[in-house]
Amino acid sequence: MSDLEILYRAKEFLCWDKFPGLSIQLIATDAPVAYFFPRSDLSTIVVFIKSDKSGYRVSLFQMFHEAGHFVQYMKTGSEFSDIINEPAGTERAEFEKQAWKEGAELLEEFLGLI
Repeated sequence: MSDLEILYRAKEFLCWDKFPGLSIQLIATDAPVAYFFPRSDLSTIVVFIKSDKSGYRVSLFQMFHEAGHFVQYMKTGSEFSDIINEPAGTERAEFEKQAWKEGAELLEEFLGLI
């Protein structure tokens, strides 16, 4: 299975199996980056993947990190915006660490399925 196929399988896992209220958009670009946009009706993760097909590992990890933010959003609700908008500081650092932890748990679950 290619890296790109794994990326698409991860998208299916997150959107269909784990979080039906989540949308993930994969967009080819020069550098990988990802963003989470919370909404009450349909939250969205946008993942910009490298268009040169040199590998999608960074994009895969970023997708799961942003999925970790989605889990945080589901747990914290309105507090999420306050914390995510903090530019720096201990609270923001812990918030990002927690998103990586939540994302890592989801990634482990996904890897157990493929």
